[in-house]
Parts: sequence; C-alpha cells; structure tokens
Amino acid sequence: MKNGFPTLFVAVFLLLPFLGQPAAAEMLTVPFEYEVSNGFAPEGNKPWAKATFDDEGTIGSVILDIDLSNLVGDEFIGRALFNLDPALDPTSLTFGPPTKIGSFADPVIVVGIDTLRAAGGQWFDLKFDFGESNSNDTEGRFGAGESMVIQITAPGLEAASFDFSSNSDDGPGPLTGAIHVQNIGAEKQSGWVADYELFPILGTVPEPGILVHLLSVAGLGLFTFGWRRYGRRKFGHGAK
Repeated sequence: MKNGFPTLFVAVFLLLPFLGQPAAAEMLTVPFEYEVSNGFAPEGNKPWAKATFDDEGTIGSVILDIDLSNLVGDEFIGRALFNLDPALDPTSLTFGPPTKIGSFADPVIVVGIDTLRAAGGQWFDLKFDFGESNSNDTEGRFGAGESMVIQITAPGLEAASFDFSSNSDDGPGPLTGAIHVQNIGAEKQSGWVADYELFPILGTVPEPGILVHLLSVAGLGLFTFGWRRYGRRKFGHGAK
C-alpha cells in the first residue's frame, strides 16, 4: 500500500491560499511607466500615472480611478485610452458623473471598436478626452496631483473586461492603456506613455491572491522534488 501522506499534503498546500477567504473582487491596475511614442517622458517618479478598474465583486459595474499623483509641475494629460473585451460592445457602456479631485473639466467620452488612435498606430475602444490646450492658461486641465473616479456599467462588465490589448498598425505594444502627457519640462514637450506590454503576462500588476497562488505552485514543485530525493535516499526507491 502506498503512503498517502504526500498526496494529502499536496492537496492541502494547494488549497491554503483559498481557505477561509470570500470571493474576492476583481481589480485591474494599469501603470503608465513607459514612453512609447519617441516623444518625451514625464519628469516625476514612475509610474507617472495609473488607472485602476475595480468591480467590487459584482458583474455589470466597474469603478475606474485615474490617478495622476506622480506627474509634476504643469504636466497634464489630454487623453486617456483603454481597451474592452471584444465580446462586449463599447456602445453599451454607460458612464456615471465623475468624482474629481482637482479643478479640471469633465472629460468628453468617446467609444468605438478599434477606432480611437494613440501614437504608434495603436487602436483602442474607449477614450476620455480632457482637452489638448496648448495655451499658458492651466485652468481646466487634468494635471499633476489630480484624480478622477467614474462608474462604468454594462451587462456582463467586470474589471477583467478592460484587460485586453490594443490592435497595432506598426508601433510598440500591444498596450492595455495609453495616456498623452503634455507640458513636460521647460520646453513644454509631450509624449504618449503606457504600460508597454513587452510580454502579455507582465502588462498589468497581478493581484495579491494570484501572486500567492503562483508562489504556492512554485513551493509545491520544490516540495515534490525534495520528497522524491528524500524517499530515494531513505527507502532506496529507484536503486538498482
């Protein structure tokens, strides 16, 4: 009769990250930390901005938070673009009134399947247009230290619905999101910044629960390897 202890241990080890935990809300974080248009990078710390999609454990509603905490000086964004699950229709999205920290104007929201272009030939499904003013008047710009929270609703919508890559003509990417930063430096330059998915799995920040499970699987592999070596030495398994 084979010893059942290793099998039981493995089963418990795999279940540990999930024991005693309720169903967690989905959250997708898109960090904007790479300049992708051969333009100019913002001067603050990375990520210069981030977008967080949180469905709070419900289907049909997502809270989007765009945070510009790490822009500096007079830097501001004119546009923010995102993607949507191809199984969903962007025209079905409904947007609540934005909650703003700052004095910037409400964005104009535009939707369309692969019709919204960022630099580098990247095409997106959803655009928040905050204005592209090049005047010296900073009133109304969505700028450094400001943030916006807005609710998005649609049948079947969840945070993961925005975890899709742009279609590309010939530029870098594909990208999960992109923003156009202006008024960079003394020369008032601009650049498109994004999460820049060098590899799709690294495009966004993994949630803690997912990370714990990946570490558990890695630990299982080390345990299994060590158990087999121990068993061979102690009990002579595999000896000729």
